[in-house]
Amino acid sequence: MDGSELIVGCKVSVSSMQNGVVVTKQAEIVAIRNTEETPEYYLHYNGFNKRLDQWVTQDRIDMSSVEFPKKKKQKEDPKNKNIAAEDIYRVKNIDTIEIGEYSVDSWYFSPYPKKMNKTIIICEYCLYYFNTKEELASHFATCVHKRPPGKQIYRKAGISFFELDGIVHSNYCRNLSLLSKLFLDHKTLFYDIDVFLFYVMCIYNPSDPEEAREYKIVGYFSKEKESQHGYNIACLLVLPHYQRKGYGKILN
Repeated sequence: MDGSELIVGCKVSVSSMQNGVVVTKQAEIVAIRNTEETPEYYLHYNGFNKRLDQWVTQDRIDMSSVEFPKKKKQKEDPKNKNIAAEDIYRVKNIDTIEIGEYSVDSWYFSPYPKKMNKTIIICEYCLYYFNTKEELASHFATCVHKRPPGKQIYRKAGISFFELDGIVHSNYCRNLSLLSKLFLDHKTLFYDIDVFLFYVMCIYNPSDPEEAREYKIVGYFSKEKESQHGYNIACLLVLPHYQRKGYGKILN
């Protein structure tokens, strides 16, 4: 049996080296792509978080233990039409973001435009996204933002919060949702911004004069404008490069 027989849905055993020891994990093939050298298989490891999903080559797969998916009857069912779209959302499309001085590996799929590269450059003030640093430099020539839009509702000791309305500040909130979707496994995060308020946490240098201050996003939480259940917090995120620094306790 060779790799050409592998299909999406196959259950496979995959080997990897950990601390000098060969470890075998069970996984499912989520997607297949053909490269110039050899096919690659996008795997989800059973019992592990989706952020660990990855592309591997055939030499990592034990071809003697492949379990093929059971054939399903084809019938006109609305659910069948969504299978391809659902598979797309299971494959991480952006590998890395560069935001300010940080380079950060992404964890999950986010519906950025298909034209975007595997590494995208993000303006840390308005959160617009670009394929190259040259595009970002051109953007800086016209971008006048040094803070999120919306109302500043808190500022003390280098930490500030801004309140944004998903309708009024739709561009920023949509960009924020795209960014956060890279780190939150939440299917509808990008599509529901109109019904939410967003509270964006930033850091700044308090020694800078007010007119020169730059507010850099650390994280945010969002909540429904109206909730029947009282507890209306929808999403909460501290960006990975600011985690384990105590900011999560402030957001909570």
